[in-house]
Amino acid sequence: MAEPSFQPSADVGPLSGFVGAVCGAALCGSVAVALALALDNGFRIGSLMAAVVFFIPAFIASMFAVPIVALLVGLPFSWVLAQLRFENAVTYTMGGAALGLLPLLAGASGDWETIIKASFGMYGGTCGLLWWRLDRSGRQPALQHAVRGAPTEPTQP
Repeated sequence: MAEPSFQPSADVGPLSGFVGAVCGAALCGSVAVALALALDNGFRIGSLMAAVVFFIPAFIASMFAVPIVALLVGLPFSWVLAQLRFENAVTYTMGGAALGLLPLLAGASGDWETIIKASFGMYGGTCGLLWWRLDRSGRQPALQHAVRGAPTEPTQP
């Protein structure tokens, strides 16, 4: 049986990569927020219902906030990385996490606010990694050839 390929399809386009990155980041970040808030409020790790109570509003809020931030911050960051020819999984993941953690510099007034602001790093890092994996990594060889002016077909000597 053949190993499944995780390369994005060339005919899908960047919109599906963006939607996948946003949905994945909203899901992963909301799980982290729900668990952190449940534990912070004294719920035991085995208390699944407490995490679900925190997950639902976190996920709903994330589905509104993550696409907006990804459009306003993530896509310009992606453009800068492409211009600098510095696109790879590490730069997208770490850059997204660092940009997501910037609100922590403004300070937090309490535990809940600190947990929420710290989770932005997870949202950013997850969205960056998924954006790289679902869209940008499949375009990388074509981008390198187009930027450097190298021929797209190997030439015979």
